[in-house]
Amino acid sequence: MSKHRIENHSYTNEIETKDISTIAGLGLGAFILLVALIYCQAPLETILRPDALLIVFGGTFAATLVSHSWPQVLKAGAALRRCFYIERYDTIATVDYLTDTAMYVRSNGILALQSILYQIDIPFLRKGIQLLIDNRTEAFTHHSLATDIEVSYRQDMDEARIFEAAGGFAPTMGLIGAVIGLIHTTTLFQNPAQLGNGVASAFSATLYGVALSNLFLLPLAGKLRQGARERWFQKTLLLEGIISIQSGDHPMITEEKLCAFIQEIPREITRPVITKPVINTETNAENDLFNKNINTIDIDQQLDHDDPYLDHDGDNDHSKELALSHRGVSRGINLSLLQ
Repeated sequence: MSKHRIENHSYTNEIETKDISTIAGLGLGAFILLVALIYCQAPLETILRPDALLIVFGGTFAATLVSHSWPQVLKAGAALRRCFYIERYDTIATVDYLTDTAMYVRSNGILALQSILYQIDIPFLRKGIQLLIDNRTEAFTHHSLATDIEVSYRQDMDEARIFEAAGGFAPTMGLIGAVIGLIHTTTLFQNPAQLGNGVASAFSATLYGVALSNLFLLPLAGKLRQGARERWFQKTLLLEGIISIQSGDHPMITEEKLCAFIQEIPREITRPVITKPVINTETNAENDLFNKNINTIDIDQQLDHDDPYLDHDGDNDHSKELALSHRGVSRGINLSLLQ
């Protein structure tokens, strides 16, 4: 990307769209549950029990408040919006922008980034560019941005853990509601006609608890975890690009580093041409021959000294033949290892 493109391009790379999978999944789960209830011809007054709803929803919320602070619960509630409206990141566009920024810095210097700082809408990237302009050390920049990544990732994961905790409390609250309903059912033994209806009403609380946990709370927690990992990935990509620019890497090297974050690298993204160093084959061949001769002499001397088949007095010709045969095998193995 040219200087003109950098100076006249506002970088945002965040597109907020509706998450169709979350909406479709929750709707499909509720629909399947409703169809199952209609198919089994369960009476409506048996399913819709206000006392069971109060125990499951109220008890789950109370238990969540006990295990987490009120500000954390409020933040988790606000994070629900990210389950239905997600921020799409264009990784290839990010690689292109960082590569072009590296070219811009290489041509105009670090201080030239001051003119494009106001065009950057992503706070993390704007913070990294500001650190470059302030001439911070590479270690300071890396530590500052890495700390930002870790803190934001932990906050996102804490929000997901709150929903996971609520998903663990809900089935237990359903069991508590079922026990309370069964206790109430024991007063109906004198009226067998209402006994079956009482037992069915008691288990409606269990239905609420299990459905709330497995159709809503735990899937939403998984969606928040996925979003946290995507934001971590995006910030790590930006961090790698910022550090590469600060270290003075060639723009093609910066692009090559960032392409590791892309699973399928498009053809239009260029790669640096890596040329092999020129090797003086004649000099290397002479050195290899000299080293092999030295190694052969050393091996011969070692074999002559340690060979158990060799008669050093020279009287036993048969022992010499065995020694030469043994020496040939040993020399072949050692030379193959040296080569």
